[in-house]
Amino acid sequence: MPENSKGFYKPLIKWCKKYVNNPHERTIINIQLEDFNAPSSKVLLICSDLLYCLNLMKTIKESHRDILINWFYKDLNVMGLGEDYEKLTGLQFQFSRKSQNENRNHN
Repeated sequence: MPENSKGFYKPLIKWCKKYVNNPHERTIINIQLEDFNAPSSKVLLICSDLLYCLNLMKTIKESHRDILINWFYKDLNVMGLGEDYEKLTGLQFQFSRKSQNENRNHN
């Protein structure tokens, strides 16, 4: 997890705010979080930023456009977080478990 999560997510939040004003007919967002091996306060900051962005994306659904969230996880806690976000936002999530052997970079 980034040391400065507010600084890390600031460009993402800015992009989300801009994108929801002129979204494509179909939006697919891929999210892959690693397991939570950080202090709980840091995890809460990151989770709140991500939830804020997902709530912004609800406006796409409300404008009758398609939006799908692909939620990739290795850790069941991360899957549970995605399930919570799906309920909180009302967005459609598709869950995919990544194997422990898969690398993040496919070069």
